[in-house]
Amino acid sequence: MSHTSADRSSAPRLRRRAGSATVALVLIGGLSLVPSAAQAASRPDLRVTALQPSVVRVLRGRSLSVGVTVTSAKARAKASLTDLWLSRDASQDSHDRRLAALSTRVLKAGGRQTLRATVTIPATTATGRWYVVACADAAKRIRESNERNNCRSVALTVVAPTPPTPTPPAPGTFPQQPNPLTAGPTYADMTTPPSLPWLYAYTGNDPTTGTASVLDATGPDGTTYRLAVPAGAVAASTKVTMSALTGLTGLPTGLVAGVRLQPTGLRLLQGATLTITPHTSFAPASATGFRFYDGGQDPGMFPLVSDAGGALVMNISDLATYAVGQSTAAQRTTMLAHPPVRPEGQLLNVIAPLTPPGAAPAGAAPTGADTTAGVSRMALASTTSDLTQLVSAADSYFDQVVRPDLQQATTDDALARKAVNEGLGWAHELSVLGDGDDPRVQEVMSALLSILVNASNQEYTRCVAQHSIPDLGLLLANGRALALLGAQADSDNAWQHYLACGRFKLDFSLDAHSDQYYPAGVTGDTGYDMAQTWRAQPEQSILLLATPYGTFSGTGTIGLANSGFKQINTVQGSSCTLTTTTTLTGVHSGVTDATTSNLGLDLFANALSTGPGVPAAAPADSTFSLSLGVGANPTIDETRTNSGCSSSSSQLNGDSWSLLDHHFALTGGVVSIPRSTQSGATIYSLSSTYEAGTGDVHGGHDKDVTTVTVVHVPQ
Repeated sequence: MSHTSADRSSAPRLRRRAGSATVALVLIGGLSLVPSAAQAASRPDLRVTALQPSVVRVLRGRSLSVGVTVTSAKARAKASLTDLWLSRDASQDSHDRRLAALSTRVLKAGGRQTLRATVTIPATTATGRWYVVACADAAKRIRESNERNNCRSVALTVVAPTPPTPTPPAPGTFPQQPNPLTAGPTYADMTTPPSLPWLYAYTGNDPTTGTASVLDATGPDGTTYRLAVPAGAVAASTKVTMSALTGLTGLPTGLVAGVRLQPTGLRLLQGATLTITPHTSFAPASATGFRFYDGGQDPGMFPLVSDAGGALVMNISDLATYAVGQSTAAQRTTMLAHPPVRPEGQLLNVIAPLTPPGAAPAGAAPTGADTTAGVSRMALASTTSDLTQLVSAADSYFDQVVRPDLQQATTDDALARKAVNEGLGWAHELSVLGDGDDPRVQEVMSALLSILVNASNQEYTRCVAQHSIPDLGLLLANGRALALLGAQADSDNAWQHYLACGRFKLDFSLDAHSDQYYPAGVTGDTGYDMAQTWRAQPEQSILLLATPYGTFSGTGTIGLANSGFKQINTVQGSSCTLTTTTTLTGVHSGVTDATTSNLGLDLFANALSTGPGVPAAAPADSTFSLSLGVGANPTIDETRTNSGCSSSSSQLNGDSWSLLDHHFALTGGVVSIPRSTQSGATIYSLSSTYEAGTGDVHGGHDKDVTTVTVVHVPQ
């Protein structure tokens, strides 16, 4: 017989977990609640008797139709839910993902219902073997004669969809939707390292003091590399490393030769020339230039200027990995269908296949530090159609990328660096294309002047009012850029702003206290009792002033204050005890020498082009590094008096007292200060205590307290 509703509300419900070998027995008031055979026979038994997906092989992220048949044996079953799950195995558990919940109507004894649902396999599903599991009475609201047969499963294979074949963007469309490949480079050290591994900047505010740099290196296979950089290409002198590219995967090309130039992304203010002379022969008609950044990021084709004499020449405006490969027309089309992230890289990717390398035109006059920089890509364009596409690409890039960014950056200095990079890059490309007289070049130059002047004024305002230290580096960079663009008056103004805001005040002190006590007859015949106190500090705050190199330096006078010293030595003899007492009678100042600070690489102001694999141009938490050089330590005068065995005194003048004898935070190294610790004008504040010993009869006690403060004091 079946329970009444009252019976059901008062009787606990028994469940048996699938796979369990134990049947729970609950006794309440001496009554067994395990259902009798008659009770079980009167309850329904819901089952999934059929489960049929429309396919057994499905793409992840796609949908399929699933048919489910639910039956009720033995007795009538009220309405319920039937759930569909995606499972790694054939049973349902908490790790599975529910795909659908289907409403199942009331079923009479022996009745059945066929349900159908459209479900979607999540796009993140791993490929391989899965199961669709259907479970009747998913909410477990119906008492059944058998609770272990509600589910049914069917195997399903999930596969990854084949990506569509990309097609090149429409010619002249910028910016393009990025779809970059990822290169897989391998590198090796040069057998002949660069002969001059530095790019030298001019000093101060005068670009005429710059020096052209030529870096030569040889790869392990005998390929030679030459990087020729004109004067004024960098805002601060920068060490450059060159590594040979020995392997390349992920790009549709065969490798001929290549080189990595670091620091990656360094933007050159003047165009440079990279000449690669491969050790092995290659087919000039198939030679294709490539550029990508650290980690193989953001690759794109890069124009080759010339292959005269077997040397492959590229005109470059930033440091990256440059390679030459051999590619077919179809492989170049594949690269066109994978535009880089950088807008300028998109332009170069379009231009490159339109300018096949060739010998320099007869009579082409060399310019700069190399012999092929005067070669015009327009002169190398193979057909009139190619020339038309070159002009169209350059025009479209200017109209759709360069001009809008220049207009916005004229009033928004946060966009200045990006706009300057794009404007200079476009003007450089137009010059190499042989159209440097285009009136839009003058439009770009005029806009760049307005952008840099506005940025310099905003940077100075923030530097003074908000103590914005990163703006110091931008002032330095913009002053030098304005000088290179010929705006000397504006450059001088930015330079004076840099000097006025680049001022810091350094204060420090060292309070030293030491007690040593070794009584004679306990630790030996000689007794030792010493007490000393010192305070070393500048007689006036040390002013650190800006230098042309993005560093700050100053000197000062170190004095001793609150100083005291007394030392008593006793020597026990057989007939008398000699006591020597040393006391302080005077102090003399010392001097600091080459006290310098360096506010992080962002102050060196060499811009980095933006894009994947390139560190941010101005780190959010760069460091202020501070070092204290001591040209001469403070000295002391002492008087020594003997008593006991003899009675005499002596004067010792100029005994050296050294910071190095104590635990002082600025001596013998560099303190690196996270920028995030800055509080208003206070760039750095330190209080540090060193303490050792207890001062008992067999030992001593030392305690040094250091305080250091650096404050920004702009004018």
